Amino acid sequence: MWARFIMKSNLYHNKFKTMGTRCQILISGVDTDYAAQVFNIIKKDVTRLEEDLSHFNEKSEVSHINKWAASRPVPVSETIFDLIKICRKYHSITRGLFDITQKPLVDFWSNKTADYSANGEVEKLISTTGMNNVVLNEMDHTVSFKHKKLKIDFSGIGKGYTLEWVKKLLRRFSVKNAFVSLGESTILALGTHPEGDHWKISMKDYCNPERNLHTFLVRDGVLSTTSNFYSDNYGKLHTRPVVDPKTGYPVSGLKSVSVCSGSALLVEVLSNAFLSSSDSYIKYVVENVERIDAIKTDYESGKAEVRRFCTEVKKSLN
Repeated sequence: MWARFIMKSNLYHNKFKTMGTRCQILISGVDTDYAAQVFNIIKKDVTRLEEDLSHFNEKSEVSHINKWAASRPVPVSETIFDLIKICRKYHSITRGLFDITQKPLVDFWSNKTADYSANGEVEKLISTTGMNNVVLNEMDHTVSFKHKKLKIDFSGIGKGYTLEWVKKLLRRFSVKNAFVSLGESTILALGTHPEGDHWKISMKDYCNPERNLHTFLVRDGVLSTTSNFYSDNYGKLHTRPVVDPKTGYPVSGLKSVSVCSGSALLVEVLSNAFLSSSDSYIKYVVENVERIDAIKTDYESGKAEVRRFCTEVKKSLN
């Protein structure tokens, strides 16, 4: 796909590895040497953000917080402090369906020996999670936890936060048209494609890869997709543990959610929240948020069953 775009449109294209995936960047409408300079600045900043946000990096801020915040207040950077505040806001907006404190539950269910009869253990872990157990001190910019088992994980918002940062960089350097993909799960489509008035982003059918389920027409927007499964080399779908914050148990079935809107933070938060929510809740949110286009797909029956949720401009929850 990328090569075809470049040949047809003479786009600047480059990529680098980050956040356990590949970041692909297309820039059009500016000199290629200038685009290369912008790319290098983006790469440097995204790498720095990953170093701060990743719990896989033992030297990251989030790892430092998880190690010490249960025993003492931990001073953090303005970036991390503000991000935790953003997470608290979205935790409230989604009624707890978006929650960065679910890591202990995710770790529990990632253990192959865990089973659904472990009610007591799940209940104990749930009691230690929730943003109410994260204490922020505005005076000295510190973070502390109320429970020893509590851990935070920005994986449900990190790509969105990063793409918001990238969008600001692109605009600062007067880049009006760009396409930035983080592992194809979170995509920023800035401005328009050189050969149209928007960027076309198609969602494939995992049961029938030759078929597209839906095509989002995106201009100055972001698309985020979340699922509770992965596809192996033979096309077979396998579940992976995505925890429902309300129950503490993995989301059932085989589901994916794609959300498109103007805010990278909002779409990643909602794609995660919608995965474990009812259709009625999705309808409620979509009816009260500006420019939301979303699809939820169930694969449990062996074929894709798609439901779309879409509204015109209303009010914003950003």
